Amino acid sequence: KPKKKMGEEEEQLPSNAIGNPLAHRFLAWDHIEHGQFEEAFNELGDTASINPRDMWVRYYLCVAKYRLAQSKHSEMLGLANMMLDLKAVLDWDAELAGAYDLLAVARNAGGSSTAAMEAERAAIGLSPRNETYVLHLAQIYVAGRKYPAAAALLERLKTADNPQIAADANSLLSEMNS
Repeated sequence: KPKKKMGEEEEQLPSNAIGNPLAHRFLAWDHIEHGQFEEAFNELGDTASINPRDMWVRYYLCVAKYRLAQSKHSEMLGLANMMLDLKAVLDWDAELAGAYDLLAVARNAGGSSTAAMEAERAAIGLSPRNETYVLHLAQIYVAGRKYPAAAALLERLKTADNPQIAADANSLLSEMNS
């Protein structure tokens, strides 16, 4: 075999791909996006064992817990730990709108609608066009019995571009009016 010069290496995965935390994180996110939560948790565990300080792992773990609860129509597991993880993630990156949104949802599930409103407003401040965040704020308003504020947001969301958001807004409006 002829000896290759620097920069002429063959295209291949790094020999340490099995222990590559970035690869595990990407796989975890892909599993979360496809609703494969057990696989996602396994990949996140692998990433955390390689790099326990990886804040993305903490964030993705919270996203996975939330989406798992959504898919099963159940409560989020480890709500207190989830809120602690999200606070740590926000200390690390104070401009991560998704972390504020998840913190708001978790706080609302934990019964603290005032703290949830504060976190959701921060999420919306960072990403004002995100209709999911607006829907979550409306849900928090309903939980806090702030019906006029909730109705105003839901009326706006009834015609949202995202058909699921529009359907959820219409459903919540119907529940409020019955």
